[in-house]
Amino acid sequence: MFEDRDVPEMPGILQPDNVAFDLKQTVAQMLGLKRFDRFPGSQPVSFERKHIAERLMKHDYYVCEKSDGLRCLMLILADSFDGRVEEGVFLINRSYEFYRVPNIHFPISKRNLIQPHNGTLVDGELVLDKRPDGTKELRYLVFDLLTVNGTSYTSRPTDRRLAHINDLIEPYYEYRKQYPEESAGFAFKVTPKKMSTCSKIPRILDSLPHLPHISDGLVFTCCETPYVFETDSTLLKWKPAEENTIDFRIELKFKLYKDEIEEYYDYDSKPKIELHVWKGDRNYDYFGDLSITDHEWEELKKLEQPLNLRVAEVKKNNNGDWNILRFRDDKEHGNHYTVVRKILQSIGDGVSSKELVQTCPEIERSWIRRAAERKQMAMAKQGHRAPPPQQNHVSNNRSNSESDEIASRKRAAANILPTYDFEDDDDDDDVDEVDVKRRKG
Repeated sequence: MFEDRDVPEMPGILQPDNVAFDLKQTVAQMLGLKRFDRFPGSQPVSFERKHIAERLMKHDYYVCEKSDGLRCLMLILADSFDGRVEEGVFLINRSYEFYRVPNIHFPISKRNLIQPHNGTLVDGELVLDKRPDGTKELRYLVFDLLTVNGTSYTSRPTDRRLAHINDLIEPYYEYRKQYPEESAGFAFKVTPKKMSTCSKIPRILDSLPHLPHISDGLVFTCCETPYVFETDSTLLKWKPAEENTIDFRIELKFKLYKDEIEEYYDYDSKPKIELHVWKGDRNYDYFGDLSITDHEWEELKKLEQPLNLRVAEVKKNNNGDWNILRFRDDKEHGNHYTVVRKILQSIGDGVSSKELVQTCPEIERSWIRRAAERKQMAMAKQGHRAPPPQQNHVSNNRSNSESDEIASRKRAAANILPTYDFEDDDDDDDVDEVDVKRRKG
């Protein structure tokens, strides 16, 4: 019934409501938000066939694997008490709960490994990595950045934001290198999410089964856009049609029996389990029923956990029935009905991995053409005349058609965003200096 997926548990100590309230206000001030009662993290939309022509062909995109872990923001604060600095590192889940993680340190710079970051907020995924020796370890994969030491970068395009991830990662790596004993007890390790240009889609897809953590698709991030709070229509989440899932709230309906004396529910027999879709606020509508066998019901009872009104992740099988994969206790609500509608659309006209691979050459040609057009416009503004970009004659080696700008941008992407050319081999708990040097450029 339940898929064998290693889902990490949130480390740290859940903060009480009064502390969480103050932290939400702090985050809102850092981001310039008027409301502070909603998780501000950007939420992707499900990939649809139209996105190939409307997004990937017309705009520059990075792509990375979609990790199947716990999405959370990481907030780093510092305060002074009696001449000493106290560091606070918090993981923030989608229910907008704050977990304070003790015994972890993020120095402000490589030259100052004692003073911590203050006012830094990054976006990422907490995953459970399986090491070659079979042991498992928590790792936080950073895939975006909102603020660094009180400076907000949310209005900057993706390229600029990602470049500043090194402001967090490089000092952290240096600290782990110089103080291996102190850092050995960290609750989790931190690594930048590995991204690339869309030309690497085939390699990324091939790599998914070999990653140390579970991955169930791809994420496409537009290079040109700012960080969008809550739903971002340009941030695209692709899964194979058969891997698309929906989060519903489940409601158990037990059989009611009546006799001459009383009415009572039969809590021993298998109930009808309804799937309810979130309509906003506290409102839910009936969507359908969960398909569950008698044996699966017995397995659920063995969990000895409350089942009613929990959020469950479900998947549609080949017979059109909905099967449960796991409970999503990290989410307060199931998917909104508008999201459910888009996921169903994505399942209906799902784009296969083969189709994505086939579109890669055309996507790359479009990227190169846009770069040439931008270069021509820049030269025109400077009073120079540039030859028109070649629209239809892109050679295999691209030595003539690929502009200096696109070559420079690709080099920057390779440095800022490590690609699958390098795999994080952290078997000995040592920081990998090769990765650090590559991102330095």
